[in-house]
Amino acid sequence: MIEIEFNYNQLITNIQAKMDDLFQDVINKYLQKSSLESDSVNFIVNGKMINPNESVESYMSKLDKENKKMKILVTMIEKDDPNKEQVIVKSKDIICPQCKEPCRITTDNYKIKL
Repeated sequence: MIEIEFNYNQLITNIQAKMDDLFQDVINKYLQKSSLESDSVNFIVNGKMINPNESVESYMSKLDKENKKMKILVTMIEKDDPNKEQVIVKSKDIICPQCKEPCRITTDNYKIKL
C-alpha cells in the first residue's frame, strides 16, 4: 500500500491505494472525500497531467516507490461563463492590447506622433 497525497489549495487529503490500482479508482475516492466535481479539476503529478486509465505505478518516480508516498497537485479548470458579461468601454485613447494601458501615441492632423 502507498499513500497518495492530494494538494488542493494547500488543503492536503491522503488516500491509500495499491500500486496496480487504476488512477480512476484513486481519483474517485478523492472526489468522494473532497466533494469536488470530476469535470472541474485537473490532477498533475511530476509536471504531467494524469491519465485516469493508467496505473498508479506508471506515474511514480523511483523516490516515490522507495518512500511509498506520492504527491498530486489538484487544480481547478477555469471555464468561461456564458452568462458573464464583458464590459467594453469606448475610449478616446488607444489602448495597448497586451498591458491594457493607454498608449503614448497622439494623432495631430492625421499624423501619428510618439
